[in-house]
Amino acid sequence: WLPFVISAPQTLALSRFTIENVGSSALRALGVVTAGTPGWDRPAQLALGIGVGLVCVLRGRWPAAILAVVVARLLLDPQTYPYYSSGLLAAAVVADVVSPRRGLPVWTAAAACWVVLDAVAPSFVATAQEGQLRAAFCLGVLALLVGLPRSGTPWPGMRARSLSGGSATVSDHR
Repeated sequence: WLPFVISAPQTLALSRFTIENVGSSALRALGVVTAGTPGWDRPAQLALGIGVGLVCVLRGRWPAAILAVVVARLLLDPQTYPYYSSGLLAAAVVADVVSPRRGLPVWTAAAACWVVLDAVAPSFVATAQEGQLRAAFCLGVLALLVGLPRSGTPWPGMRARSLSGGSATVSDHR
């Protein structure tokens, strides 16, 4: 959002921006039952996105920061447009490809499963249950991204202190 806010500060004038709060949204499942976008929603998406992204970076999972931001958006968005899920899949692929330690594409697999579930869920669950599934998926991913133990250093090439007090690069600890 930062480039958009810098180039168009009126982006933050969110009280005039309203989209329908659909029954299958995670926002609705979290108990927000207004017909449209609550005035606090976009700032909350921005704050949550920055917060979880920062936690990922500080915990050494900087490749997952974009994924965390996208999931935060999905969690608090009043709509469920299909392109949101494609953004999730793209962020998961980036997290897996860029992550220096991951052998298996866990985030990509999880996101792909979500995309399939999101596409077929309307045929076998009620609308409210779709929102509950969406909220559970988003909360689960965010809990994992911010709750997993620290991995290495926040930035590649950054020096980390060893327990003996010397310095070593991240690659020395792999």
